[in-house]
Amino acid sequence: MFHPGRGVESSHTSRVLRGVLCGQRRGTVYLGEEKKPIKVEANTAVYIPPKTVHGIRNTGKDRLIVAFFVALGREKAEVI
Repeated sequence: MFHPGRGVESSHTSRVLRGVLCGQRRGTVYLGEEKKPIKVEANTAVYIPPKTVHGIRNTGKDRLIVAFFVALGREKAEVI
């Protein structure tokens, strides 16, 4: 859940496939080095390929509720 104006910066990557499903409200997902904006709303899913820079921001006036999915491959998990 992200409050209005909050999110995760577009400066991180994952070694695994990732997806975002917007459960309620609206927001923007940013993909790639160019931070391409993709508008999301309820029941929208976004595919994020492995090693792709990505972020999300609540651009609405209400709380943004999302679910993040990770598809693990053969890579070993890293504990940070």
